[in-house]
Amino acid sequence: MNDDIKNVLIIEDKTSISEVLKAVFKQCKALNFNVQTATNPTEADEMLRVQKYDVVTIDLNLGGGVREGLDLLQRQMLFGSCPDAVKIVVTGYGGVPNCVQAMRWGAWDFFDKEGSFASKVVDSAVRRLKELDDATREERHIFEEWLPINEQMLLEQFPGEYVAIKDDKVIAHGGSMIALGADLS
Repeated sequence: MNDDIKNVLIIEDKTSISEVLKAVFKQCKALNFNVQTATNPTEADEMLRVQKYDVVTIDLNLGGGVREGLDLLQRQMLFGSCPDAVKIVVTGYGGVPNCVQAMRWGAWDFFDKEGSFASKVVDSAVRRLKELDDATREERHIFEEWLPINEQMLLEQFPGEYVAIKDDKVIAHGGSMIALGADLS
């Protein structure tokens, strides 16, 4: 994974919780994190407007009920300055309906504020950032190195078909994305 600094925004109205999360992100050995905090939706909106974040944690109850956090997630996270950020909900208001709604609106993970939740949040963020970095590196390799050399072969062997490539090999092909997907494990 690259050694650059990853920007984190913790959106949390309770200082004690945001300080715990901030400390665990700062102590992380796997990545370097620059951590900022917002205590309410207005402050978070402004910060998201001016800065790109790699990770955003968000509490659902930001002083005005669970709806405030869900509204912020829907409003900012999908269309704001960081649509590709790893979004993690950290809340005392768990439950299946809130979790499902948060995931629908782009949350990568969902944690209740209990036990050692902060280390779980950071571990989840690091794991997802690594997955995204690996996928970007693989995509760049395929499109910038492998495909220019193998494009003619693909056109000859699989005319008009979709192909899935992994480790420089065609692992599936089909006449539609659905057919292609059916051939993948």
